[in-house]
Amino acid sequence: MDERTLLRGYADLMSWLYSPKAYYGRCKAYLNRAGSISETRSSTLSEVGALLRTIWHVGVLSRRRRLFWQLMVKAMLRGRSQIRQAVALAVKGEHLILFTRKHVVPRMERALAEIPAEIERGSISIQSDCEKPQAATAFPGLRPACNLHFPAARHAKELPLSTLSRGGD
Repeated sequence: MDERTLLRGYADLMSWLYSPKAYYGRCKAYLNRAGSISETRSSTLSEVGALLRTIWHVGVLSRRRRLFWQLMVKAMLRGRSQIRQAVALAVKGEHLILFTRKHVVPRMERALAEIPAEIERGSISIQSDCEKPQAATAFPGLRPACNLHFPAARHAKELPLSTLSRGGD
């Protein structure tokens, strides 16, 4: 898979995952699966304050207020513990939706725009020895480990694929 396809797919995936409709849909599904926990403790003053701030910022000012109130009604019908969970999910969602829209997707778009220039400079040609014919292994159908070869201008060493998939350990 080439870098352009990978970046485009990642940008599309992030846009979909953190679109308001998809995110709040997952929140509703989570509340359905999680069920209610019977709680006997009362809410603290800081929890009441957090609820009021969330209602103001997400339930009144946000463009996603309709989805927020749908989630809150579902939670209210199921009990206080679900209200706490719904508020926490809404606050997290507001952050994730905005961060994805304002930072993640634009960064992917900039990276996609830079690919033609990098190809022209020759700094993006990555070859893999997986494309070369491999010797037979002791286990039919199992391919030996592959290495990625980066041009000297970008990286001066070979990285086994297993290193990349483990996050560089």
